[in-house]
Amino acid sequence: APRSADEEILAGIWADVLGVKDAGVDDDFFDLGGHSLLATQVISRIRERFLVELPLQSLFEKPTIEGCAADIDMLRRKGLGFLPPPIELVSSTAARTGFPLSFSQERLWFMDQFEPGLPLYNIAAAVRLSGRLSVISLERSLCEIVRRQQVLRTTFSAVEGVPSQSVAPFRPFNLAISDVGGLGSTEGEEEYRGLAVEEASRPFDLSRGPVFRARLLRISELEHVLLFTMHHIASDGWSMGLLTSELGQLYSAYSRGEASPLTEPRIQYVDYAAWQRGWLKADVLDTQLDYWRERLAGAPARLEFPVERPEVRGIRGEAARVVIERELTLGLKELSRTEGVTLFMTLLAAYQTLLFLYTGQEDILVGSPIAGRSHEKLEELIGFFVNTIVIRAGFAGDPSFEEVLRRVARAAMGAYANQDAPFEKLVEDIQPLRLSTHSPIFQVWFALQNAPAPPLVLPGLTLRVERSPASFAKFDLALTLAEEAGELVGSLDYSPDLFENDQISALLEQFENLLREVVARPGLKILDIPAAAGSDAVAPLFADSEFQFQCDER
Repeated sequence: APRSADEEILAGIWADVLGVKDAGVDDDFFDLGGHSLLATQVISRIRERFLVELPLQSLFEKPTIEGCAADIDMLRRKGLGFLPPPIELVSSTAARTGFPLSFSQERLWFMDQFEPGLPLYNIAAAVRLSGRLSVISLERSLCEIVRRQQVLRTTFSAVEGVPSQSVAPFRPFNLAISDVGGLGSTEGEEEYRGLAVEEASRPFDLSRGPVFRARLLRISELEHVLLFTMHHIASDGWSMGLLTSELGQLYSAYSRGEASPLTEPRIQYVDYAAWQRGWLKADVLDTQLDYWRERLAGAPARLEFPVERPEVRGIRGEAARVVIERELTLGLKELSRTEGVTLFMTLLAAYQTLLFLYTGQEDILVGSPIAGRSHEKLEELIGFFVNTIVIRAGFAGDPSFEEVLRRVARAAMGAYANQDAPFEKLVEDIQPLRLSTHSPIFQVWFALQNAPAPPLVLPGLTLRVERSPASFAKFDLALTLAEEAGELVGSLDYSPDLFENDQISALLEQFENLLREVVARPGLKILDIPAAAGSDAVAPLFADSEFQFQCDER
């Protein structure tokens, strides 16, 4: 049990973040269900409670309450620790126009200026509602969310050439409703999918708004589909989970004739944007950019897939479903615990190994999202906080998977420690070759979705969240996984301009075989893993000396 005030406070943080009771001072954070995203939340709470900046790596190295308490005491005694300034309120004191954009927002705004109307950064979801729906309560709930979250009623324009955002006064709105009959029939399903694609693909006008819309499809008195669409400039994956949570709480209260149970957000997104602009400059930004300059020095301009790359790649995308069954998922978790890494690191190392086997390149760069919510207050806001980090893995020297995993873990820890440098500033600083055929710095994406995503529960209704039928390819390959009912499920999104369906199917088969082999024998050399033999559609092309010669020549 906790033996000091510090340990008691930390035990409360453990309980809050992990949802566990009575955590012992020597219980391992990761054995209790922790991962890198939850570790970031622990660090933000430690910052708030103890006024010290505990490095994220410290939690990985000493993942216990006892270890954290000792490090916090050391930081206080030596006067160490970097403490960012508090986030001040500008939304309540400044004029409601002319707020600065965050760095991430600015990148999307500039992209929209160059190619307006592209749906590439639309975030869409569809929810089937079975049962007796109170449309009035649903509409009222959505209005309240838009009132609470200022970013959903924000517009973006240029003031004397400088992009800025303005918050519009809240005005109640009516939920758009469309009648769709016969959803159970083939014609009805096609009509529903057509409407869903239309809604997800319809562009946003950032200068006029809104950047959020909802549409209800009425199939019958007891069957509806709710469509959400938000522009990425005002949302991210965490935000979708928060939207779901607030909708559920508000609808439950309003349908019973009660008032809203939600407390007002302590800050708004424009407060965060102003804080970020004020903090991430001069020495703070330069220090983190120095890390990335060194880390990415000499990196290849792109990952050379053995495919014919078009001069201009379209935005149309396809997706293949991925399911890693329970037994293999448990094996991957056990391997992660044994090696002292997170499940994210193990999956990423396997993914990068697969890419090495597929391309023959020994230097593999993969982009990945990081929540960017380094302050506890930011966890209650809808908005675009997510940042992008780059994990670089090398396969030189005929390594074993264990060695690759260690390399990936070290790269991930370095990226976590320097995650505040906006990816937009990194691209601006490095100035990589920009071509229409591929994205800069990396062309392959990996995400393990562990952001809070509480199920949407509405009284008297059965709900099923569906993947939006509209698909867009931001990258050549993008693997996204999440844990559901003990299995890892998700999708591999890809550009049909580059890959055929059978190639993707074979690639996923090889990935599953690879995962089974590394769980069974993690110490085996990569080139000795039987899964490296692959299938006929996706062979390890580096074994072809002619192909290797061509890669070397490039």
